[in-house]
Amino acid sequence: MKLLLVLLVVNLNCLLQKQKTNQNGMELKPSVENNRINVQLINNSQTGIKIWEMWNSWGWNSLYFVIKENNSDVEFYLRRDPNRDWTLNYPSFDEIPPNMSKKYRIDFQNGDWEINNNMSILTDSVVVIKAVLEIPTTPESTTYGVFVGKLESNWIESKPPHLWLYPKNGQK
Repeated sequence: MKLLLVLLVVNLNCLLQKQKTNQNGMELKPSVENNRINVQLINNSQTGIKIWEMWNSWGWNSLYFVIKENNSDVEFYLRRDPNRDWTLNYPSFDEIPPNMSKKYRIDFQNGDWEINNNMSILTDSVVVIKAVLEIPTTPESTTYGVFVGKLESNWIESKPPHLWLYPKNGQK
């Protein structure tokens, strides 16, 4: 009976893990590293996948984050500032080969990100954060064969102090 229960739990766990990989075989895995968030975009498919580079207007807001207190329904969004002047801009992309990944190092203190002042209530709380990659269909995405759609990571936990969000003494 114990063996049957163990097999059931293992199979259920495998099923839940597969739900976070989209139909194109992509997976997002965020991790907290002291003063930054790292996001690994994994291509589990048998073909290469194209993703807009994050420096141009097509990729600028394609990656964002959702943060909330653990066990809360109130969500905050961390997005890059949409009010940017583009002095150089063209549709360039990264291609992630089959069964390979690309790592993005996110620095919320570099001036590119909008930090909502109401998020200060999270300073001393255990929070959960997830990464979201969302790329809309555009003429350029069709022309270059860039992935379009929405991909969400699992929630990950961060305990205070959240140096990746509030670098000095837990405060912005």
